[in-house]
Amino acid sequence: MPEPQSQETRCPCCGGLPLASLLLRGDSGHAQRYVMCSMCSHAWPVGRVRCLACGNSRDLHYYSLAAQGHVPAPPDHQQPHQERGAREVEACGECHGALKQISLPLDAGAEAGADDLASLALDLLAGEAGFARIGFNPLFLPGREPA
Repeated sequence: MPEPQSQETRCPCCGGLPLASLLLRGDSGHAQRYVMCSMCSHAWPVGRVRCLACGNSRDLHYYSLAAQGHVPAPPDHQQPHQERGAREVEACGECHGALKQISLPLDAGAEAGADDLASLALDLLAGEAGFARIGFNPLFLPGREPA
C-alpha cells in the first residue's frame, strides 16, 4: 500500500464517505493508518494522528470500551499503546467529529464493516461526550421513532 500523501476526507475513487480507519503494521513496525470507503471499500492512506474532517492533530480523544471494574495499568512511556483497544473512536476536540478506528495488529481478524456495527456502543459513548460521527455505514441506517 502507498504511503500517506494527502489528507483526503472522501474516497479518491468514488467520493464516498469514510466507514472507519484501519491501523496496519507498517514496515518500520509502527502502525500506518488507512481509511476505508463506505461505498466501494477502497482503502486510502492518511496521516496517523490527525482528524480526518478538519486536520487537527493536537486535541484528539480516543474512546474505547473496557469491562466494568477494569482498572487500567499506569502509563508506560516505552509502550504507549499497550492499553489501547482494538476498536476505538478517534474524536476531535476542535470540530467535534468522530471516526471509528480498528487496529489490525491488536485483532488480526477484524473487518471494518462488521466491527463498526459490532461496536455501536462506542458511537453512543462518543455521542454522549458531544462528538458526531463523520463516517457512514450503509448497513446501519438509524430509523425514525414511531409516531
